[in-house]
Amino acid sequence: MLSDRVASVESIAQFAGVTKSTVYRWIRAGKLKATRRGKIYDIPFSDNSEILAAQLKKRHGKLSTAWTPREIGRYSEWHELLDEICWLIKICYSSRDDVKHKRFRSDLLFVNYLTVHEVDLSKVRQVFATNSSPSRRRVTDDLKRGWYNELSYAFPLRTSTLGLSFADITLNMQDSSAGFAFPSWRIASAYYSVYFYLRAITLQKQDGLRLQEHAATIRGFKSSLLQPLMRVIWKLPFDITYTPNARARQRDSFIHDRVHTRYNYSNHPRPPHRSALQITAHVYQAYKRKAKSRTKPSSYMLFDYLHDFRIWANYLDIDNLLCLRGPGYKTFIDQNLSLLLFFVGGISEIGYLSVFGEARYIEQVQSLYDLLAANMPELKSRFVNTPIYQRLVIYNGIGLVKGTIGDTNEVLNLVVTTPNISRS
Repeated sequence: MLSDRVASVESIAQFAGVTKSTVYRWIRAGKLKATRRGKIYDIPFSDNSEILAAQLKKRHGKLSTAWTPREIGRYSEWHELLDEICWLIKICYSSRDDVKHKRFRSDLLFVNYLTVHEVDLSKVRQVFATNSSPSRRRVTDDLKRGWYNELSYAFPLRTSTLGLSFADITLNMQDSSAGFAFPSWRIASAYYSVYFYLRAITLQKQDGLRLQEHAATIRGFKSSLLQPLMRVIWKLPFDITYTPNARARQRDSFIHDRVHTRYNYSNHPRPPHRSALQITAHVYQAYKRKAKSRTKPSSYMLFDYLHDFRIWANYLDIDNLLCLRGPGYKTFIDQNLSLLLFFVGGISEIGYLSVFGEARYIEQVQSLYDLLAANMPELKSRFVNTPIYQRLVIYNGIGLVKGTIGDTNEVLNLVVTTPNISRS
């Protein structure tokens, strides 16, 4: 009988759906009765039936899936996966205290991403060393196209341009709802920004890329850049990739190094409340299903997913997207796509910085600002709120660049601060 059994800490943790640390804490607090044999605890079910039954009820009483209105049912898979990818970014690159209180900001997350993975321009430069003379004009043109599309996506600028907390969802609800009046175009704009950022990176490695083919860019990136970039800057969750006939790459070690990701407060806030490890496995399996649904199965990653999302949104199911009447879904997808653009844009800029240097990069940001200031007065004063400028502040703050940009009449005041983020 179950009541006669004696279990180990590991068994109780698995049975109750908690970590071993939680079981040890229960024992120390006297909530769980146990006898000790050296370093081993014996935990009798009979003496702990109430707490274990309560834990099982708590664990299985939760909704197994998030509720989704029927009219947007086909959209829910895209929404769920993007939300989980962005949740991984939030919990993996935030301090324990920030995760507990659900305080997230794009700039702080990106700083921590670069810091935790010790991103170094010289190491990034080595990835592109086999191409001794990349076409600066072609790469610069594509970086600018990425900027233009990211600005197109971000404009009109939201009330809270960097905040990702639930309070910012409320602050941005009206702006996001208006921006997503026609969701398919918004999704396409986000995709094109990511695509041109990707192409700018790939052209630094492969001059002979066929620019007319989106699939050629994605294939070129995966074949020549994905693996080397994984070693220096392309990290979780961007490195989740399904490859046919290859074993799934283990990312447990990094997640376990971020100790707080093991606890329930780091689980995704929507049912089924997946943990960081469960989200990683879920994203991988979703990529695997998408890859196998193709006529010719191939490797599959975030860019493939965004490409397929754009096709679905722009050509296959516009009616489904137009049913996003409420502001909630619109605000969450707006926030999630903005976060992905912020990271991918930053990775592309760092690749550009590593190959062409600070002076060229500052020159291009200055050129962009001058063009916007001359033609869009509303952006002249608010350029400091754009993701391009916000990332420039980050590079200054962590010492990747020293230069700033300025106006011919009035120098933009660059407040350079290095965000204080704990690596715990």
